[in-house]
Amino acid sequence: MNMNSDQTLPHSKKLIIIGIGSTGRRILNFVRAHRLYDVAGFAVNAAYKTADEFQGLPLHALEGLSERERREHCFFVAVQWNHLNAQRRHMYEECTGMGLELVNLISPLASTYAGEIRGRNCWIQDGVVLQTGAVV
Repeated sequence: MNMNSDQTLPHSKKLIIIGIGSTGRRILNFVRAHRLYDVAGFAVNAAYKTADEFQGLPLHALEGLSERERREHCFFVAVQWNHLNAQRRHMYEECTGMGLELVNLISPLASTYAGEIRGRNCWIQDGVVLQTGAVV
């Protein structure tokens, strides 16, 4: 998919994906496939930053993001679901504590009209059906 086309994306802010593991790569592919956001790059804690790029995009130290970068971008925590989500929750709380805008990634191929999405940083993939009264 050509991300440089003239098609308008549904969101004006560019996305920075937090995490560079397999989940981060899957999120990148998902966002590009559905043209949800223009992905500006990735971020990790400084201790895990061992390169300047990941998947051909800039890799930032999370702690080193400028106030402008924090304000002009939205973010998604793409940390694997392990240890009963403890690591993901910790990163989520760290990011909200930094004032980062965490967004939901919802497939246009999901049926969410009957449910309610209250959370932030939710990933709802293709084919998901939220039943009547379901709350995410």
